[in-house]
Amino acid sequence: MKMLTYLASCLMAASGAGALMLGALKASRITVGAFDFNYNGLQVTKYNKSTTVQCATRVLANVNATPVFCVTSAQECWLTNATFPAGYDNSSAAGALPHKCYTTIKPLFDKAAALAACGGNPSGCCPAPFENVTNVGCVFTSFWFFPMLPFDVARAFCKGMWPTGDLYSRPGGTIDFTALNTYLDRMGVVLDVWVGATMVGVGQFAWPDGSAVGSSNYGSVLIVPQPDLTGFPAGGPAGCLLVMRTYGNQKLGDDYCIKPVNYLCHIP
Repeated sequence: MKMLTYLASCLMAASGAGALMLGALKASRITVGAFDFNYNGLQVTKYNKSTTVQCATRVLANVNATPVFCVTSAQECWLTNATFPAGYDNSSAAGALPHKCYTTIKPLFDKAAALAACGGNPSGCCPAPFENVTNVGCVFTSFWFFPMLPFDVARAFCKGMWPTGDLYSRPGGTIDFTALNTYLDRMGVVLDVWVGATMVGVGQFAWPDGSAVGSSNYGSVLIVPQPDLTGFPAGGPAGCLLVMRTYGNQKLGDDYCIKPVNYLCHIP
């Protein structure tokens, strides 16, 4: 119950800079990429010839079901069940869309206040809802009401949470999987979790800084050692790494980058 109360307080934080009044609707501009509208479970309802205010009026009818909406360059109104919070920015993704997109979801926390508390220096700070976990680092994981996301969208979500935020990485070292999985268990995460490594060559994976993922971090699925260059169910190729909590031994394995799963954000 304390955790639920804490999460509710995070979600009810001040909407911060960028909040706009669109008619009677309060929303914030967000930046999405083309891939953000292509993952499983996302629903998009489209209406022709709509202004931003007209589109916002449609959202008011059921804001909980359609918290994210866009007005395209062709003046189509897109109502979606996406759950991108204020501050979401995937402009660095290939194929970023020129649509005007908005969210009615408040930030998970007041980033401006947290930065001020850090003296304006984001390095070395670990603001809530991130948690400093011994032998793991400053992390935040998706769980419960957070949607599962494909790799690129999950990474954009993490990067949008904090100036130095990203998916979890462990350059030049071995992940303490006992500590990491204990944290994920405590947070109620029972399925696979994205980390920040991607394929850079056949069977070769690297962290965002370019350093290779150490072989001691890889696990196995049944008797199949990882990475095996295929995902589950079998297909391929698999170009992103996750902590295998569903079928594997809770260490790293490769899977399809387009697969929606949980994710582990990190402030280095």
